[in-house]
Amino acid sequence: MKAVALLCAVGVVAVAGVVLGGPVAEKAEDRVFVCYFGSWAKYRPGLGKFDVENIDPYLCTHIIYGFAGLKENQIAALDPYNDLVEEWGLGAFRRFVNLKRYNPKLKALIAIGGWNEGSQKYSTMARSPQTRAIFVDSVLKFLEHHKFDGLDMDWEYPAFREGAPEDKENFISLLEELRAAFQPHNYLLTAAVSAGKVTIDGAYNVPRVAELLDLINIMSYDFHGAWHPYVHHNAPMGQHPLDLTEEIAQEEGNDVFNAKYAIEYWLQLGAPKEKLVMGIPLYGRVFTLDRPQEHELYSAAGQPGIAGPFTRERGFLGFNEICDLAKAPGFTRHWIDELKAPYAVFQNNQWLGYDDLESIQIKVDYLNSLGLRGAMVWSVETDDFTGNCRLGNFADHKNPLLKTIAAGVFGGVPTPDPSVTIPPIYTGRPTPEPDERCDHNGWNAPACSATYYWCQANGLQWDVTTSTCHDGTVFDVTAVTCKPPEALGCIGGSTSAQSSTTTTTGNPHVSTSPTARTTTTTAQKPVTGSPDNICSYCQEVGDNVHPFSCTKFIKCWGTPGDWHCDEASCAQGTGFKPDTKGCVWLSELPGCNP
Repeated sequence: MKAVALLCAVGVVAVAGVVLGGPVAEKAEDRVFVCYFGSWAKYRPGLGKFDVENIDPYLCTHIIYGFAGLKENQIAALDPYNDLVEEWGLGAFRRFVNLKRYNPKLKALIAIGGWNEGSQKYSTMARSPQTRAIFVDSVLKFLEHHKFDGLDMDWEYPAFREGAPEDKENFISLLEELRAAFQPHNYLLTAAVSAGKVTIDGAYNVPRVAELLDLINIMSYDFHGAWHPYVHHNAPMGQHPLDLTEEIAQEEGNDVFNAKYAIEYWLQLGAPKEKLVMGIPLYGRVFTLDRPQEHELYSAAGQPGIAGPFTRERGFLGFNEICDLAKAPGFTRHWIDELKAPYAVFQNNQWLGYDDLESIQIKVDYLNSLGLRGAMVWSVETDDFTGNCRLGNFADHKNPLLKTIAAGVFGGVPTPDPSVTIPPIYTGRPTPEPDERCDHNGWNAPACSATYYWCQANGLQWDVTTSTCHDGTVFDVTAVTCKPPEALGCIGGSTSAQSSTTTTTGNPHVSTSPTARTTTTTAQKPVTGSPDNICSYCQEVGDNVHPFSCTKFIKCWGTPGDWHCDEASCAQGTGFKPDTKGCVWLSELPGCNP
């Protein structure tokens, strides 16, 4: 193994503005690049926040929205506030599909399921023709209403995780009925499937699955993670000698826990290469070593590793967190040649198995050598989508992993078609209609009224802070102050005599902080210097420095003298950096010792 201190960049060549990678199939237009999108990334803090509009509509051929769920045997939105336009929602489904306005060749699908949805209710739904019919009918209505191009079945997994042995055949029946219903509408039917041999054998009739699906997205990652009491790579390309000799490896079947075995096993069982899509992770798995001096494969690690400042999940780091972490002193990258993958040791006892530009290029070259249909990623929001780490030999530094894959699959990084007219200033974001309180962002008030409102558009709703003037005065919107009614030409005084301030919102998701409390103030400036009056430390609208803790911050709205705020905490091991207004590793914050 070799050790270097920095992430490696892949050697790619720029020719006439096109970035070229490894060998590709003869017809690049037949290749696919499937990109999953984790919609909850919109709630991440700072530079980690990723919403529909952050998706590059040209890099991928298929984008898949994760996730819809199953409710009473019908497909349903899992986050109605974010997903839907109804009930004052943010309309992410609509905005996602509308990315096709930029790239008419793009296909937008909805995925149902995912790990957190489990298997049991899908097993129950697939058990009888009656419940399957309810499901299929609901899917047709769902696709038509939201204008998706198809469905990605992400049942994890038939016959496992409280499923039933008969799920294997019931899954086929479900796919048959979906396929028959989709045919008249030309909807796509795809699935995310397991890369583990035991699960493949128990869950899938591979020849029939292959006949019924348009694409088979193999999840060739999550082979290892903090659920094991030892360190190993998240997505090894091949087998390591220790996978054959370590006792615990033999017990768990680690000899077949690698991407090469998984892909070739699917092919061996009858899946055609023209439908197989190889999954590539844009994240890593991190462990806490029991003994920091021991960091080879299978070293003991009884606890998950640290959480990242954006994803905030122990044992998991997005590449955008990893590449930033790699800048810090003490981050040492190692290479395991048998696995064709790197790992890193940092912060003394943290062990991270991940993919970077070098290992991803190897994966793309491998899938090209087999003539597979293409590549798939989980998931777009954990690439370095801001270009913060400045990796890769591309025109800009955004999405270096996605661009490396696209260059390898297509023979060049896709760019906008000059013949397509891009809609001007189109964002796809729904906006609220004026109501009796608000018709624009900022201060609003009826004429000659003591009651006034601070309004902020939030999707199709207004977030409103309601305040009232004191002592018979009325609010002057232009001067943003309370004045005697006669000064504004008001006859009969003010229309309200109450004195209070309240904050209202159409949905509890307005605050996306990991731990937050809402604070309201009166129209008078609060006394400073006390945690109970934390809003007095607001300097501007948005994220502000917390006066008492470097691992917290305050989210402020309002105006000077009338601030309102939420108090929020960064993830474990991170703190608030004032100049970027986001949570970063504590190693980047000298003097921050929580």
